[in-house]
Amino acid sequence: MFDEIKTSKNNNNTPAQPISSENKPVQKSAPSIPEETPPVPISESSPSPVQDFTVPELIKKDIIKKVDDGQAQKIEEKIYVMPEKFKQKNGKSRLDKKSSKKRGLTLFLIILFILLIGGGIYFYFWAQEYYNQPEEQEKIEEELLPEESIEEELLPEEEIIEEEIISKEQTLRAEVKNSEEEIISWTELYLPIGAIDPEIQIEMTGDLSSENKGDESYSVVGAVYQIEPANDLIFSETTVLKIFYHQDLVKERWEEEIIIGYFKNNSWTSLPSSINIDDNVVSTDLDFLPSNTLALIIEKSKTIITAEDFQIAPNILSSTDDDNDGLTNIEEAIFRTEINNPDSDTDSMPDGQEVLALMDPLTESDKIATSGMINIYTNPTFAYSFFYPASWLARAIPETNNEEILVITNTGEFFSVLVENNPEKLNPKDWYLRQAPDVDPDLLFETIINNQSAIWSQDHLTIYINKEDKVYILSYTVGTNEEANFKTTFQMLINSFQFIVQPQGRANGTLVKYPDQPGIYLIENNQKRAFESGEIFEKLGFQWENVIEILLNETYISGINITGYLDGTLVKYPDQPGIYLIENNQKRAFKSGEVFESLGFKWEDVIEISVDEIYPDGPIIGI
Repeated sequence: MFDEIKTSKNNNNTPAQPISSENKPVQKSAPSIPEETPPVPISESSPSPVQDFTVPELIKKDIIKKVDDGQAQKIEEKIYVMPEKFKQKNGKSRLDKKSSKKRGLTLFLIILFILLIGGGIYFYFWAQEYYNQPEEQEKIEEELLPEESIEEELLPEEEIIEEEIISKEQTLRAEVKNSEEEIISWTELYLPIGAIDPEIQIEMTGDLSSENKGDESYSVVGAVYQIEPANDLIFSETTVLKIFYHQDLVKERWEEEIIIGYFKNNSWTSLPSSINIDDNVVSTDLDFLPSNTLALIIEKSKTIITAEDFQIAPNILSSTDDDNDGLTNIEEAIFRTEINNPDSDTDSMPDGQEVLALMDPLTESDKIATSGMINIYTNPTFAYSFFYPASWLARAIPETNNEEILVITNTGEFFSVLVENNPEKLNPKDWYLRQAPDVDPDLLFETIINNQSAIWSQDHLTIYINKEDKVYILSYTVGTNEEANFKTTFQMLINSFQFIVQPQGRANGTLVKYPDQPGIYLIENNQKRAFESGEIFEKLGFQWENVIEILLNETYISGINITGYLDGTLVKYPDQPGIYLIENNQKRAFKSGEVFESLGFKWEDVIEISVDEIYPDGPIIGI
């Protein structure tokens, strides 16, 4: 296939060997590219260094170069040259092309390998930086920045701006003046920074109103204040409310009991308060506003005048009290207590104290209402009742339609109960001052009677009790006596005075009977009183056709049987001058005609009875 070419070469007398595939020398590894198999070199017998050739063209050039340098010996060599038919037009052999492709592939693989190794190393360090560095950075930032700063960074910019808009520190004030333009009360509401929504505008007004807003448990001291907006205003910061009062508005004995309260659901409720008596200021802390109506208040029960502070008719002496038990000698006879023993029932409580407490002074633990010493008067028109001694007379003045009741003693002194209208529902003090505007208000003493507001007159002989649109006036008239005999008894009447609920039953004066029973009854004060006989029934002017039959389940308490004329009947015997009043089945004589007329009785109302109608004698009226 190849044409043989002879040439001479001086190579230390060693004949040249033809190049062939059979006599290739052992290939030494090239230091630069260990993986690549190098081209075939020319074999020499001497231990000369191996020459590396990358392409056949270089072999030819090297041989020609040695000949030109004038080597000593010319060596004839056989050189095989590719026939012309196998050569390409561009002058390169197929071997050249194959070697060139192998070098390009090797170079590409080397570059690709380097890129893969370099890319792997770069990816490794990039991944380490990506996953590890943020955690370390967060730890560093958390150590360097306070918790509040982190939270603020997380908040949207809009929210941060809103938090900065807060209400300013301010103190609101309202004053109340009297007719002389003197400040008698004021209130202050201190609002610290951020206490309320800055858009809320609070306004306060005050009114020196005497109206007690329907609450019977508390009294208002000074002014009532209105705070707007309305109820349930919540404060973000604790606020302080202060209310000032003028010293003339309070009594020293209960001043320390003043507190701040709010009005809601038709009643006053107290708030935890502290008072500075020297400055006349009461204050309280508020986290929210429970109501828009606030005032200084005090429990009415704490304003009641105690026995040490108050006496009935202090300017009038009491009659003799030998044993100093609180009952005069005349009262001792009424209550049947021992005149020289201050504790008749030896229960360690003086007799006078027991009467005031409505207890029986002769028996331990018994009430005076069951002792037989007293009667209970009930006014059906105005629904009230009170106790009075059984030996006295209690009657309504006929012309007054039960508005005025007299309690007549046996000494010429008497008590009275009068009902007056109060359409404006003023409290007792204001009602009294309207009737007597020239009276000094400081001379009037407020109190409570059975949970009702009341006030004493300046002479301590009359008390005014308020209920709804009526005022009930209880008075003690001593008359011309220089001494008062019944101060304790009058106090007992006041202590027993109470308003009653009318029972749901038959009206007074109704005549009733039960089925298949012969008894006829008169309903009186929710009791049934049986007639002793038909003769008495007819004698008293009752008509049989007015009796109604009621069911057996309609029950009443049995009262005293009717054995003669009804209570309140005026009678006389034939040919006798005496006039008597029937009361509790007793006949009570009048001391004189003057007493008879002064009590409002009329002579034409007296009826004559037969001498065989016997009644036991009761206490004389007017002694």
